Amino acid sequence: MKKNLAKKVTLSILAGAVLMSSSVVWAADILVDEKVYWTNTSSDEYVRNETNNPDGIVPVDTYSPSIFYGAYDASADVSGGKVTINSCTTIEGGVYGGYSNDGNANENKVTISGSNVGYVYGGYSENKDANGNIVTITDGKFELVCGGGNYSKTGSANENIVTITDAEADYVCGGCAEGAGSANKNIVTISGGAVGNVYGGIAEGAGSANDNIVNIAGEPNLGYLYGGGSYSGVSSGNVLNIGYDEGVDDVVGGIDVDERKIWTNGGAVDAIEGFQTINFKNLHWEDGKSVIKVNGSAFLAGTTIGNISV
Repeated sequence: MKKNLAKKVTLSILAGAVLMSSSVVWAADILVDEKVYWTNTSSDEYVRNETNNPDGIVPVDTYSPSIFYGAYDASADVSGGKVTINSCTTIEGGVYGGYSNDGNANENKVTISGSNVGYVYGGYSENKDANGNIVTITDGKFELVCGGGNYSKTGSANENIVTITDAEADYVCGGCAEGAGSANKNIVTISGGAVGNVYGGIAEGAGSANDNIVNIAGEPNLGYLYGGGSYSGVSSGNVLNIGYDEGVDDVVGGIDVDERKIWTNGGAVDAIEGFQTINFKNLHWEDGKSVIKVNGSAFLAGTTIGNISV
């Protein structure tokens, strides 16, 4: 794995929250129909009110700079956090389905449609695991979208799911483990839109980055595709699916069969790396056209071309 690329992603993922939170301002609670939907903390940061706002709905408005937490705890585990943003909302800060300093941030959810947000995490933990989180994005613009991330020495970022449909993002990552933890079995699905860099799973230390899946369909503009990589650990079983396998919902992030977009010939990416298997599924075949074009580098030593269906 290229260390400069991994470092760039880490800085983008981890430094973003620090930079944003350092510029926050005081604000009041967010009220809807005279009920507190979001409780303001010590700065322009908001925690979901579980009683009045169980789904974590953010009112349509512009928040600058702001951070929204579906669930937050400085020391305990957080799970079941939800943030839902629909249409025209601009958040120049970030969104966390669940955030904990010293606890796990597992099984949280973020759903965003037609909105612009700085950075998004399904779950984030400073010192433990961020597993099983789900992020679903439709339309809008984003700097970073990450299913699960942590900044700990041992915490893992496993089994997170990120689905991007017709949206623009600089970085998309299924799971990122900064320390010695693993980044395994994450799923990233891109259908349309434009994404600069796509990572299934990244383990920045000695942890493994195994069995991550990246699904690509429709006509997205893509930069760098990376399946799974570890600085000093094992990286195996990572899969790139170009086109969708109908009837396998769990592999493609739960998108309904009728809503899937077939990969069209001539799709181009800047680079491909970190995949042990590449499958081509339900392609729209046209004579004289390439199925996929790599404008830059393709590091495919040891990569197996698996299923091919048209």
